[in-house]
Amino acid sequence: MATATKEQKGNVTVVTLAGSIDEADDFSKLIGTPQGGLQVKCKGVTRINSMGVKSWIKYFTSLVANKISVQFFEVTTPLVENANMVQNFIPKDSVFSVMAPYRCPACNTNLVAEMKTEDVTKSAFNPPALKCPKCAKPAEFDDMPDEFFAFMKN
Repeated sequence: MATATKEQKGNVTVVTLAGSIDEADDFSKLIGTPQGGLQVKCKGVTRINSMGVKSWIKYFTSLVANKISVQFFEVTTPLVENANMVQNFIPKDSVFSVMAPYRCPACNTNLVAEMKTEDVTKSAFNPPALKCPKCAKPAEFDDMPDEFFAFMKN
C-alpha cells in the first residue's frame, strides 16, 4: 500500500508518493482532486502491480481530461518500466526527472541518480557519467538506455 504526503504551494499541490502501489490504493482518496496543478514526486515508489497500474491510469487520465496540469519528478524504475509497456500510463510530456539505475563494477555498489528528462533528451538518450560515491570509480548505467528511456521518445 502506498502513502502520500501532500503540501500546497500556491496553486500547486505537491504530493510525495512512497511504498508499493497495489489494488488497495485509490488515488482519488490518497491524493484527492487538486484545485490547481499537481506535482508528483515518486522517489519512494518501490513497486506497482497490475491493479495499481489500472488505478494509476484511471486517476491521472481523469486529471488530464479535466485540464489539470500533472508533472512527475523522481520517477523510479518500476514506474519507468510501466511507462515503457503500458499506453497512457504517464501523460505525454509530464515527466521532468527519473531515478536512473547505476552500478559500480569496482565495489559492486548499486546507485540511483536523478536525471532531468530535458538533459537526457539533449544527450540523445545517453546517460551521463557518474562516479561512485563509495570508491570514486566510474559507475555504469545499469540498464539499456534505449529501453529505459523509450517512453520519452514516444
